[in-house]
Amino acid sequence: MMRTRRLSWLVLIGSICVTLLCEVAVAQGPPVARSPWRIIGFGTTLGAGYWVAKAGDIKVSGVPIFVADLWVDVSVTRRVTLQAWFPVLHMALFNRLFSGKTFWMQLFAKIYPLRDNAGLYVAPGAGFIYLKQGSASAVVPEIALQLGWEFSNVSRWFGFTLGVRPWLDIIKTTAGTSATAVGFGITGELGFHFYVVTR
Repeated sequence: MMRTRRLSWLVLIGSICVTLLCEVAVAQGPPVARSPWRIIGFGTTLGAGYWVAKAGDIKVSGVPIFVADLWVDVSVTRRVTLQAWFPVLHMALFNRLFSGKTFWMQLFAKIYPLRDNAGLYVAPGAGFIYLKQGSASAVVPEIALQLGWEFSNVSRWFGFTLGVRPWLDIIKTTAGTSATAVGFGITGELGFHFYVVTR
């Protein structure tokens, strides 16, 4: 648990430091015209990666694939956006195939340190998963991070992203065992985002 907490703090502190350093570098350059304001946005990503969890001597792993998930974006400033992620298809397939119930979401504060709504982004975040199958259930708190690059058109109504999204799971079951497992996942993602914009 101590290692997990230390890793979580290192991820958050590292992302903040990168953001601050980038802001300082940009401040030394010439002024840039303001881009259009993104009011709200919706998007989807295609992603695949690796996930592993361990509890004592038990270890499980897999290859998560995400298709047709949903992103909802609400702008706070031209360089800070609040994001919510829902793997809609992933949840629907789990509920159908395993006759269970699941809900999974992650929330992020997406920061663009170099340009308005474009370029490098760093997004620390957190989330949770709720799983239930038969009499067993689990609540999984998560610490997550996004890091990548967004290619936006001039009017900022569309953005294409290339990035990675690592996350850390603390898996605590509510039936069958008192063991706590620690999981780690990471995916590479291609994103397509569409926005309502205004000047």
